[in-house]
Amino acid sequence: MLVEQWMSKKTVTARRSDSVGEAQRALTRHAIRQLPVVERGRLIGIVTDRDLRSAPPEARKVQDVMSFEPRTVDAAESIDSAAHLMRTWKVNALPVVRKGKLAGVITTSDLLDAFIALSGAAEPSYRLVIVPAARSRLRSIGQVIEGTHSEVRWLRETGKGRSRQAHARVVTNDVDSVVTALEAAGHAVIATVTSKAPGA
Repeated sequence: MLVEQWMSKKTVTARRSDSVGEAQRALTRHAIRQLPVVERGRLIGIVTDRDLRSAPPEARKVQDVMSFEPRTVDAAESIDSAAHLMRTWKVNALPVVRKGKLAGVITTSDLLDAFIALSGAAEPSYRLVIVPAARSRLRSIGQVIEGTHSEVRWLRETGKGRSRQAHARVVTNDVDSVVTALEAAGHAVIATVTSKAPGA
């Protein structure tokens, strides 16, 4: 999953020559907390609500309070890389660039939407709790599930030895065939939990 698939493409921007008041009104009107500052389509800075709130009385223009050379993420970067950058830099949004030009903005809300979609939690699916066959690998469990024409959204392992379990989220039209295939391969399915999409 790439940043360009989840970013907001309709981006509210400011010019360095805009007044501080204009920038503040834009933030309020669009309920956002930062404005990329552009010049001829190129990102040259960013101004945040904090910058504007703490602006000295003599500040008149966006260029008086903006941050130059803002931190950005490339449109072709992966979603998890963007999440890591935002966590590292402690920001809630990043301008997205493509070949030096502003392409959009990605926010923490966008990242949450992406991770929810990736996990399968937003669609009808099943969460399976499995006791793997002795000396079996996690990968082999995924192969069995996929062999039933089902989709594995995530698969992880907990515990060791006799307490070892595998947990999987599976998108399928026939969960019974998945359970049958796993048990035929020597695994024990001890729980099958239906997960419905919100509003379903």
